[in-house]
Amino acid sequence: MLGASDYRIGSTDGGGGGGQDGGADCNNPIGNGGKGCYACEPTSKAQILNSCTGNACEPFDNARVALEGGKLRPLPTAPANDAGVTPTADAGADPPCSAQPNVVYATGSSAVIPFLSRIAATLAGSNPATTVVYQSANSCAGVDAVLDPTTAPMRGTAIRWDPAAPDPSQPSAQIKCSLDAAGTPADLGFSDVFAETCRSLPQGLPTDIRDRFGPVQTMVFVTPRTAVEKSLSGEAAYSIFGFGADSRVEPWTDPNLMFQRTAASGTQAMIAAVIGVPPDRWFGKLNASSTDVRNALLAADSDSATAKRAIGILAADLADQSRDRLRVLAYQDFGQSCGFFPDSSPTALDKANVRDGRYAIWGPLHILLRVNGQGLPIKPLAQNIADYIGGSRPLERTDLFTLYAKSSVVPQCAMHVTRTGDGGDTKRAAPAVSCNCYFDLQATGATSCKKCDSSTECPAEAPKCNKFGVPAVGYCEP
Repeated sequence: MLGASDYRIGSTDGGGGGGQDGGADCNNPIGNGGKGCYACEPTSKAQILNSCTGNACEPFDNARVALEGGKLRPLPTAPANDAGVTPTADAGADPPCSAQPNVVYATGSSAVIPFLSRIAATLAGSNPATTVVYQSANSCAGVDAVLDPTTAPMRGTAIRWDPAAPDPSQPSAQIKCSLDAAGTPADLGFSDVFAETCRSLPQGLPTDIRDRFGPVQTMVFVTPRTAVEKSLSGEAAYSIFGFGADSRVEPWTDPNLMFQRTAASGTQAMIAAVIGVPPDRWFGKLNASSTDVRNALLAADSDSATAKRAIGILAADLADQSRDRLRVLAYQDFGQSCGFFPDSSPTALDKANVRDGRYAIWGPLHILLRVNGQGLPIKPLAQNIADYIGGSRPLERTDLFTLYAKSSVVPQCAMHVTRTGDGGDTKRAAPAVSCNCYFDLQATGATSCKKCDSSTECPAEAPKCNKFGVPAVGYCEP
C-alpha cells in the first residue's frame, strides 16, 4: 500500500493518470479534467482512484509541498495529543438505566446518534420494548468497552430515547439515566474505524468478538465557505497536520487555525490512516467534539484573512448540514491524478465518489459485540440492533435507507467497493442485493432505474426487482 513516508511525488505506482498497469489501451490521457484516467475495469486501488468518470474533480498542485531529496519530510516530534473525551461520571443524579425493560448497553462514536436515535425510539415503542442505553464518547472508547468489558465498563450518565418524541434525533428526545456505580459492561461498541486502528491487534480481533459492518461513513477536510482553496492532496495534508507552523503549504501555516479532534476520535483516526500522520502526532488546535470544530471554522469565516488560512476535519454528516457556510475540499490521494469530492459535484449529496472508491477517506461503521464459543451472540438483542443498523433485518415502520441518505452515510448495499482496513487496499465489490437505485432516489430525489413490481418487468441488463422502503418500492437492478 502507498504510504506517506515513502511516497515520491510524481510516481504513479503503476496506477496513476499515465502508464497504468492495464496497458496503453487503458490510459485516457485527457480524462478526469485532463489529468488522465484509467479507462478499463479497475481491479486495484490505484486504478479505482484514477478510474475515468464524468464527475467533477479538482487537482491539487503538489509543487506546493516541501520535499527533502524528492520525498516528503520525516515527521517531527509533535506535542502530546489528548487521548479523547471522558464521559461524565455523575452517576446517581438520574433514574437508573437498569430500570428500563430489555436494556442493551452501547457506547462509542457520536456519529451513530442521528440514526441510532430513530432505531432506539422505534424499539422503545415496540411490544415488547427494547431499550437502547447509549453513552457517547469516541470510537476507540467503543472498541475498548467491548474488548475489555471488565476494565473499561460504562460508568456515569448515559441516555435513552423517548418513543413518543416527534423527532428522536433532537436532543429533547434524549432521556438521561444513571449507570451502575460499579460499572456496566457494554453490549455493543460503535466505532468509525477498524479496531486495529485504535489498538495493536497483531492476531486480529479475538475469536469472541464480532465486527458487524454498518453503513459507510465519510470524513472530509473543510474550510470556511469564503476560503479560496478547492482541493487538498495527501501530501499537503501530511505536511499541514504533521508539521503545523512548519507545514510550508500556503495558506495553511497557523496551528491555531488547524482544527483537529483528539487521538481517540474516529474522524481523526480514519483520516490519519489515509494521510500517514498518526492521530496522536497531529499539530493544530484540539477540539473535544466535531461540533466544536464546525463552530471554530464558522467563527473563522468572520474575517477573510483568517478564513483563507483555516482548515479542519469533520464527518460528512456535519459538514453537509453546514454547506451554506463551509466548503468541503476535494481530496487527491497519494498516486491519484485529480482530487475528488465525496459526491459527484461540490453541490451534490449522492456520495458517488465514495461509493465508487475515487474518494479515499471512508470506512464502514463498526458494531462490535461479544459471541460465545459457537459464534452466537451472547446477547441476542444486541445482535438484533447490529442487524437493523447493518440493513439485514428490517425495522418496523422505519425506512433505514432514507434515514441513511439524510444522515450522509451509505448503506452497504449501495457500495461498489470494499476495504479491510482504514486507508488500506480498496477492491471492487457487489452487494448480494443492491439498493443502489433506491438510495439514489432518497439521496438525490431522482433515479434513472426502472420501477418494478416483479423481476419479470426488468430488462436483461438489470434483471432483479429489488424492493426497499416503507412501503416497499421496487427498482430494476443488475
